[in-house]
Amino acid sequence: FGKNIFDAYDAISATIFFVLTSLGCAIFVGWVLKDEAKKEILQGSEKYAKLINIWFFYIKFIVPFIILVLFVSSFYDNFLK
Repeated sequence: FGKNIFDAYDAISATIFFVLTSLGCAIFVGWVLKDEAKKEILQGSEKYAKLINIWFFYIKFIVPFIILVLFVSSFYDNFLK
């Protein structure tokens, strides 16, 4: 690959591990977090109740798609070029 062990580890950690962690967080917050957690987030700030539904929609659908696009782009740049 033309890289030493430290460059390879850096490329793998930045390309794969960071993206998988971000994707896991987005999936957990979007799909696993229950309504009780949403209520707790809104506690004391009911005026943002409509925004939290939009925020959870983005976390559930848009953010994982963006993370996957960034992963494919980064993987291509680091390993397939």
